[in-house]
Amino acid sequence: MADQIRLSGEVTDVFFHRFVLASGGKRYLADIGPRTAEAAAIQPGDQVAIEGEQKPSEIKVSRVSRNGVDINVDWPGPKHHQDGPPPFRLELSAAVKAAEEAGYEVIGDPRRGPRHFELLVRKDGYYRELHVREDGTLGKSRIVEPADPKWRASIAD
Repeated sequence: MADQIRLSGEVTDVFFHRFVLASGGKRYLADIGPRTAEAAAIQPGDQVAIEGEQKPSEIKVSRVSRNGVDINVDWPGPKHHQDGPPPFRLELSAAVKAAEEAGYEVIGDPRRGPRHFELLVRKDGYYRELHVREDGTLGKSRIVEPADPKWRASIAD
């Protein structure tokens, strides 16, 4: 866990949502996030006080005070659900249909990836691993040899 830190001093440089704070004869890089940067409108020469977590390369600010006005920094939460991956919206039948409409013959059992289905398909005499994305579009594909450890059981059937 990162250490909590409180500092006050003068802003010497601003880089969109990061700024350099001179305090106690040292310089610190502080990150206030894009949304807070717009609201705070911090400029070089401003006197500010900050609170946050000291990370190896910067301070992740949780609160900044400028001209007597306190602003709490609301950092976005994780992009994925804490209890597991986000719900998968593509049905297997839709993934198979997308592959077949593109001229592929689906072989064996499809596998679910985090944001796609992986299908073993055949077209023009070649086996391929084909990814069908969550939105139903075709993604990457690669040629699969019959001895491929991932798919050989399905090819042998």
